[in-house]
Amino acid sequence: MTSTAKGSSQNAFLSLRARLRTPECSPQQFSGRVARATHLDGGKIQEHLQCELRKVLAAHLSPEKQGDGISVGQNYALLEQLANSLATTGSNLHHQNTREIENVNEAIQSKIDDLSFESNAVLAKSAKIYQIIAQPLAELAEPSAGEHEDTVLERMVLLHGEFISANDKIETLHEQWQSCVRAEQEAWMRLTDADNEPREELQLQDFVDSIDEVMLNGESKINDIDAEYAEYIQVESLKVMQTLMGG
Repeated sequence: MTSTAKGSSQNAFLSLRARLRTPECSPQQFSGRVARATHLDGGKIQEHLQCELRKVLAAHLSPEKQGDGISVGQNYALLEQLANSLATTGSNLHHQNTREIENVNEAIQSKIDDLSFESNAVLAKSAKIYQIIAQPLAELAEPSAGEHEDTVLERMVLLHGEFISANDKIETLHEQWQSCVRAEQEAWMRLTDADNEPREELQLQDFVDSIDEVMLNGESKINDIDAEYAEYIQVESLKVMQTLMGG
């Protein structure tokens, strides 16, 4: 009987070791209270395991059964039941924790993928904005850049021509002003010559006033052209940036 009991004990521990090494343990392999442990969460599995241990130990150590003289085979049967309960509960706890870790890992990986996608989108927009800031407007307004940029280039060429024309007009008016100043100086020299003959004073004030008016008008026109050019460049630059960012 002793050899039979020892064989049963060895089978029980071999069964325990085999179950702990098994990758998948189905609840259908166990019965009764042991199988119900598969439906418990982590906290309740520990409580269930303690309850099972108390029941097995209470049955094994009860005074009635000690007085009856429990056989060695029955003791090994109780140990086998305890081993089965421990193996089942530990295996279920292991697989449940593994599933929870896998679920958390999948959720974290999903959030990482979402963050990576959003980061790439932000980096792409930042690269476009940096490219717009780094390049002058003249480089953006190349003929091959599109219809909107062609319009900007044509307007810039037109304004450049107006600047050249206004500059030429200013130089012409300046030469006329210098000529008028020289004529005035010669007239005053003739009036104050050594002969002291009474001469009719030349009426140059009206002419000087007219020259001043022409100069003021020319300067005002240049300021208007400058303001118009600056405003137009600002508006067109904003349009180009909005077009590139929208694309």
